[in-house]
Amino acid sequence: FIAQEEMGRDTGYWWSPDGRRIAFLEVDEAPIAPSLRYEVRGNAIELIEQRYPYAGMPNVTYRLGVVEIESGEIRWIPLGDEPDIYIPRVAWAPDSSTLVFQRQSRDQQTLALIAHDLAGNRQRTLLTETSDTWINLHDDLHFLEQMDAFIWSSERSGYRHLYLVGMDGEIVRSLTAGDWPVAALSGVDEDLGLVYFTASVETPTEMQLYRQSLVTATPEAVQKISRRTGWHQISFDGTGRKYLDLYSSTEQPPQLSLHSADGDRIAWLVENRVDADHPYAPFRADHRPTEFGALRTADSQLLHYRLVAPADFDAARRYPVLVHVYGGPTSRMALNQWGRRHLIDQYMARQGYIVFSIDNRGIEGQGVAFQAPAWLNLGRVEVEDQIAGIEYLKTLDFVDPERIGAFGWSYGGYMTLMMLKQHPGVFAAGVAVA
Repeated sequence: FIAQEEMGRDTGYWWSPDGRRIAFLEVDEAPIAPSLRYEVRGNAIELIEQRYPYAGMPNVTYRLGVVEIESGEIRWIPLGDEPDIYIPRVAWAPDSSTLVFQRQSRDQQTLALIAHDLAGNRQRTLLTETSDTWINLHDDLHFLEQMDAFIWSSERSGYRHLYLVGMDGEIVRSLTAGDWPVAALSGVDEDLGLVYFTASVETPTEMQLYRQSLVTATPEAVQKISRRTGWHQISFDGTGRKYLDLYSSTEQPPQLSLHSADGDRIAWLVENRVDADHPYAPFRADHRPTEFGALRTADSQLLHYRLVAPADFDAARRYPVLVHVYGGPTSRMALNQWGRRHLIDQYMARQGYIVFSIDNRGIEGQGVAFQAPAWLNLGRVEVEDQIAGIEYLKTLDFVDPERIGAFGWSYGGYMTLMMLKQHPGVFAAGVAVA
């Protein structure tokens, strides 16, 4: 459960590239005491027993194995002397000779990248990451075939950036640098010496595709490949010469297209134009534009927000405001992206509300210093940053300060309750879900 929901690992086995072996994790939940919880369904309430690892209590234990396909023989990979760990990632080297896994301490402040040579049964730590707060997991590991090195991302500079690392664990060079974070390693073209990645270089409200030289990189100088404002999710082919772009913005529902590595579109796979037959067509005339902006808190922290004004907006009137909040570590709201949250905002704007979302400190995507204040301090700095957004709203002549409400789901529900509790009188109402 923890691996899937919180660590983004939705598998427990990994085929070797040559198809001769499968690495797998054996997970033992026996050390965890059973807990009872209620599952509320549409027509019944069910009592469920679940082994849930509460903080400070015993966790699952792991064994990492490799099974030979032909013989069925299993060999167990040493994981170290400390049993209270996580194994958040497992991967194979391209030649299938080496299994590479990440071992993370339970406090999530130390992560080791470990390579196990199967032929020689030798193990070595390629690198170790440490943090005073917590280490954000990622999938940015790419072993090069033409160099005795790999590409890895790290937040050691204060922002997530890409590094070329030798197999001895020494950093050969920084591939990217700057006061912005890499979101994901997207593709590598070794023949041309190019690495592709997504990042929010110009503004945290957008995601774009960039390119960098693998050999002669000037870390601060990266080349932008994507061409439209909005949100690009990229998937490269194995050669690094073509990619799929899943694109959307607050004005355009998701589109899927095939591109050359230079950014030229080769073909539409799903153009998804909002024409007369589109499911959104009946609502297009009432679609409200999204305004993006930024404000500074009393301690000079820059916060980004999005605002949707109601239909038939008149600046001479005063409108109620719905603060649509999330605020948790792994999800941002002020994004130029189509999505479920965006549609909720559009619906509420049609009902006559101004809809406002602001990204507080504690969330990812803006560097370590922006995220760190939430460590061991949940529900504090996030709330104060949301209140800074409310204070900004109250300076707008078209906002009715007596009719400001909050709505959130999951961590957003928690935030809604914390805002109501810590700042009574600010909100006329709040809705906390899940």
